[in-house]
Amino acid sequence: MESLLVFPDLSEIRLTTCNFNYAKEGILHPDRILKEFDCLYLTEGSWDIWEGDQCYHVQKDHLLILEPWKRHYSITPCTPGMRNMYIHFTLPSYRTASSPDDSQINDSCVVTGKLTDCSGNYQIRHLYEEIIELYLARKSSYQALRTQSLLKLLLCELSDTGNTRFQPADLVVEKIIHLFCTSMERFYSAEELSLLCGLSLRSLSTRFRRATGTSLHQYQLRLKLEMAYDLIPQSPGRSFRDIALSLGFYDEFQFSKLFKRQYGISPSARR
Repeated sequence: MESLLVFPDLSEIRLTTCNFNYAKEGILHPDRILKEFDCLYLTEGSWDIWEGDQCYHVQKDHLLILEPWKRHYSITPCTPGMRNMYIHFTLPSYRTASSPDDSQINDSCVVTGKLTDCSGNYQIRHLYEEIIELYLARKSSYQALRTQSLLKLLLCELSDTGNTRFQPADLVVEKIIHLFCTSMERFYSAEELSLLCGLSLRSLSTRFRRATGTSLHQYQLRLKLEMAYDLIPQSPGRSFRDIALSLGFYDEFQFSKLFKRQYGISPSARR
């Protein structure tokens, strides 16, 4: 069984080097032992890369993390035209586990597999590109701080991608959720969302439920009530009518009824 990488503390993560890479002809992976992590993302082609006696078949949109102090190499060249992005980073605090049910894994740990299929999560590739561009172009006077933050996000995205509790990102669903969060003052009907996305009502509803586990309407309702739950104690002088209308509810009575059904208390008790 493939081992998992367990990172209990990301505070000491540091970028050492990174770059884009293109091989017009097939090349071998360098035969070496590094003192840092070698994190490889293939954007085109495929490559069989070994870590010790374990071979990883890396394909397009796969991400492979090779551990420090282990021998990395390849026996056969990659496919011609292979493109990849690589990031080397140090992180002293880590270990391996054979199962996500390992007793030493808790909610504060970031856990990811050695090889991850990232084809369903566009954020990972975007973070990779951002880290490398920031490193190469020196676009910020806070480069070390920014790259450290982006590396943390990258590992968190990897952990979520490999976690069965989370579905791979659907770009259409991501777009709709972004719309919900940035247009809090209204409810969107399934019909207008299907027109906006250029999908049939049935197709959109199926994709959204598959990605989120709930319907378009129920997702909006839950999101708005969560917004209200956080907003109410932060706005002691604001009327419940204004809060209700700003979140797209018909009036404060509809809002209060739904709020109490969700949380078991009234909005006034929350305040």
